[in-house]
Parts: sequence; structure tokens; C-alpha cells
Amino acid sequence: MARQREAAGKGSDTGWVFGEGNPVEEADAVLQKFVYLGVFPMGPFPQSDHAVMPNPTADRLYLDYGPMFEAMRGRKWALLPHAVSVEGGSAKVNLFKVPSGYLIPVMLGGSISSFTVTVRGIPEISAGKQIHGEFIHPGETDWQAGEFSERVNVITLKVPLQRGCALVRLLVE
Repeated sequence: MARQREAAGKGSDTGWVFGEGNPVEEADAVLQKFVYLGVFPMGPFPQSDHAVMPNPTADRLYLDYGPMFEAMRGRKWALLPHAVSVEGGSAKVNLFKVPSGYLIPVMLGGSISSFTVTVRGIPEISAGKQIHGEFIHPGETDWQAGEFSERVNVITLKVPLQRGCALVRLLVE
């Protein structure tokens, strides 16, 4: 098994990055890819040959990202052209429609402390509906009000990152 791990390369298999003693940044990156893509990972499960084995590190990481995965329930891809972008382009962003509005995962930002995210052309902006922005980071359970500005068909958000990411929620009233 150790040879398989060495042959695969450190961090190339999700089961290895959640082990005790591995850098948390590697596991954060794996979970952030799931959030970015809107995919629900299988949580740690004992005696499974296809899941991350439970251990204090894996359990803590899955709990840290739990509120983000919970917010993604019922999500659908928002397939609008050039609807969301990040200034500087070094973080990954995506846009999902959820029953309460929209979710914007800002993921894999590395050590950058914040990014400016621009949202364009979503129908609710054009219709003049009230939109409230908030965000959450890994390890948090409460959403925080976000700082954003609105112009014709465009919303700009200043998104602070922790552990290289944040999940933004646009609530449509």
C-alpha cells in the first residue's frame, strides 16, 4: 500500500490528503474543488473501501465545510454567459441557482486575503429585485453580511477569504 501511495504521488488521491499529519492546505484544496464544482463528497465512513476513513482530521475538515455543502442543496448550474468573474483571475468562481437566490463559490485563492467578484446579467438584477449578499468561510456556522455595490445589470462584491476561499450567497427578495 505504501508503494501505491508513493507511486501515485502525495496528495493525488483524496484518501491520502485527509490523513493525520498531512498539511490541511491539501485537504482544503480537495474540498474546495468539490464546492467549486457543486459536487457533494462522500463523508468519512468506517470500513468502506471507497470513502475517507474517519479520523479526527478528516472529521474536522468535513464539519468545517458542512455549512457550504448544506447551502448547495437544490443547486442548479446558472448557465449564463460570463455571469461571474474574479478580479485577477487567480481564484476559481462559479455560479449556481438555489431556491433563495444564487451561490458563488470563490475557491482555491491560495494566500490572497480577498478578491473582487463581479456578477453580470442575472435576471433578478435586470428586474430590479432587492439583492442581499453574504458569505461564509470554512469552520464558520453563521453567514456574514457582504460589502457589495450594484450598477445596471452588474453587482460587485468584495469577498474576504479564509483558508483560500469563501462561499457567497446572493439572496433575492
